[in-house]
Amino acid sequence: MKKLVLILALIIIFLEIKDHPAVAPTVSKIKNAVLDDAKSRFKVVDPKELPRKLNALQTKLVTHEMNYVKKHITDVKSAQIFWRANCNNTALIHSVLTQYAKKEVCKIIEPYIEKT
Repeated sequence: MKKLVLILALIIIFLEIKDHPAVAPTVSKIKNAVLDDAKSRFKVVDPKELPRKLNALQTKLVTHEMNYVKKHITDVKSAQIFWRANCNNTALIHSVLTQYAKKEVCKIIEPYIEKT
C-alpha cells in the first residue's frame, strides 16, 4: 500500500512541475526522443513530413526535375499514383526524371505507400 501511495505522489508531483520553465525543456526533449524512437520502431510515418522530405532533394536534383516532383507529388495520394507509374515499373520509359532522380524520389515516398 505504501508503494502505491508513493507512486501516486510521484505522478502527481511530476504532473504539477512538468510545465515549470526550468523543467519543461528537459521534459520536451525526453518526450520527443521517446516519440521518435517509437515512430522508428513501429515504422510509423507522418504524412505531413512527405513534402519536407521531398524538398530536401533540392540539392540532389536538377531544377526541372524538382519542379516536376513538386507538381506531381503534393500529398500521399499523389505519391501513390507516382509510385505506381514510376517506381513499380522498372522498364526504361521516357520520363522527365532521370533514373537517379526516380530512385531518390521512390526511396523517399516508399514508406508512405500502402502495399496491397
